[in-house]
Amino acid sequence: MAVVVKNWLIVVILLIILLITGGAAAQNQDDEGLIDDIIAYDQPVSGTITEAAIFDVWRFQANAGDVVLVQMQAADGLAPLIGIRDRSGNVISSTEVDYAGEPLPPAEPNSMATLEFRVPQAGEYAIVATRVGRLDGTTQGSYTLILRRLDSQTINRQAVEFRCGTQLVRTVATLEFTPGLNEEDFRVQVYGIDGFEPAIGVVAGLNRAVNECAADPAGAEGDTVIWETEMTVEPESPHAAAFTIGGGELLQDVTLTLASRTPGRYMAIITGFTLLPQDRDDQIMVRIGPSALGTEMRIYMVKLGSSRLDPVIVIPEQGDELEFRCDDAGRFACADVPSIAGLGAVFADGPAVIGSRLDAGVRLQPDDVERIVIELTSTNPNASGDYALIIFGELPQIGE
Repeated sequence: MAVVVKNWLIVVILLIILLITGGAAAQNQDDEGLIDDIIAYDQPVSGTITEAAIFDVWRFQANAGDVVLVQMQAADGLAPLIGIRDRSGNVISSTEVDYAGEPLPPAEPNSMATLEFRVPQAGEYAIVATRVGRLDGTTQGSYTLILRRLDSQTINRQAVEFRCGTQLVRTVATLEFTPGLNEEDFRVQVYGIDGFEPAIGVVAGLNRAVNECAADPAGAEGDTVIWETEMTVEPESPHAAAFTIGGGELLQDVTLTLASRTPGRYMAIITGFTLLPQDRDDQIMVRIGPSALGTEMRIYMVKLGSSRLDPVIVIPEQGDELEFRCDDAGRFACADVPSIAGLGAVFADGPAVIGSRLDAGVRLQPDDVERIVIELTSTNPNASGDYALIIFGELPQIGE
């Protein structure tokens, strides 16, 4: 009898060790619903967190220096939490802390948890999908999980997510430029639909004199937005954000980041640009956010007021890619770029940015996060005037 008991104890201990280290062969699901399986890159998987099975394990192989992105979209009341552990069972990264080791606010039920991780050495790693609080947590529900490999050379440290106030938001696009300034303020208004809750990050000026973020509608309240329908931004709406800084020397080397806490679609309006004859063109560099890879992004150059500009957007020839040039969106050489005539916004304090049939546009659908150079000019090189940018894009749900 003593020998039998001893053997059973050995079996139990071995099972516990295999569960902790992830060294067992793949087992799809046990009787209590716990998953221990392999996850492939770019292939969504799903699971359920219950009181009987509070975590699932998804194992993957990676090379030293790889940058991987894990996204966990929760549903049915689950507050998601992600951890990554090494072959020894040590949790070496999680969504509980940021890059500096500072605690992050816990994810809300039905939200998305996002974790970017740089692989220290080649081998097998495991994603632990669980809930906020783990053993002490109370939420249950389903989730969808996806693992992506990012190009560590081209990501160039574009933030996958960043803190904006008390919120953790995900980057949908980054724009870099040194605009020609007019006498008005540099202004960014972002409006969301289908759940998009915008945040705006701005870094600008000598020695990053401006380094701020806005995720509230102050400055956009009362705006009339003309998009798929006409709507007015309500006070304290989570679906609008605004940011304004004055012109002058502060606005050198501007990096603008558009982000959101939740999936959905957005329209961003950026004002404060002037094209002068001696400039011939303004240049911006655009990058899609890692969480928005593969989605469409449209950028329009819209003339303002009495401006004499006839907007033109050019993407210079790059390698095998021929030059793209658009004069009037929806017509001629850029007939496949939808016109935004009549779309835009009337700001509560008076100014309006409304598209017309003469505005230029470009459709982008990047499959990597490399910079795309866009030149903003006019058919008449001697013309001058003010213009704005209107941008449309989205932050997708996992698996879309």
